[in-house]
Amino acid sequence: MSPRPRIVKIDELVFDRDLYPRLNTNWLTAYTYAEAMRAGSKFPPILVGLYRKKMYVVDGWHRCAAKRLLKEEYIKAIVKKYSSYREMFADAVSLNAVHGRPLSAQEKARIIDKLKEMKFSKAEISRIMRIPIDKIDRFSFKVITNALTGEKYYLKAVVEESVVKNPGLMEKIEKGEIDQESLSIRRQKQLLFQLFLMLKNDLLVLDEAEIRELAINVCKLLLQKLKIVKAKKI
Repeated sequence: MSPRPRIVKIDELVFDRDLYPRLNTNWLTAYTYAEAMRAGSKFPPILVGLYRKKMYVVDGWHRCAAKRLLKEEYIKAIVKKYSSYREMFADAVSLNAVHGRPLSAQEKARIIDKLKEMKFSKAEISRIMRIPIDKIDRFSFKVITNALTGEKYYLKAVVEESVVKNPGLMEKIEKGEIDQESLSIRRQKQLLFQLFLMLKNDLLVLDEAEIRELAINVCKLLLQKLKIVKAKKI
């Protein structure tokens, strides 16, 4: 018999990045969910894993983020007891593989790497990820580590095509560097538009010191650059 949903406090939940199958959360998805919730849409309960007396978010990161945008402290959840972190991660992957945004090639490579480290067999990986067993090996990857942050990047063969087109990209990623050539005009427009939406809809958490400091630095640099461009046109 499935456990009944219960109401849990979001601040009491553990958001473990190692447990989250995706590379990151998407603020636009959270914002879209929040707007739908505000309009009365009903969302399924999140899945919370009870492991070693802590409550981990196994599935439902964006729903929690949406609730926070709405200034709500509680969310409906199914709480499931787990005997191992390994079992909890498998559930997180399985649930993310069947709903929401499709997993990217890099995310799949990262997940397969972690599942192998956890000693899952190829048949188990196939079942968990909903990938035919004969296609698992196609997700060959190269692991590089950011020298500044220690973060791992899993580059699948098809992803590496972009590196072939831009030979210096691999070194830039490893050093935590980037330049204008690495960001297309289209990508720059996307980033600026996302920032515009965040500002317009009051989504920047300026109460956080690091975000506030970064926002101030962005404003200063942007003003400097705009003055230079304006001076050149005069």
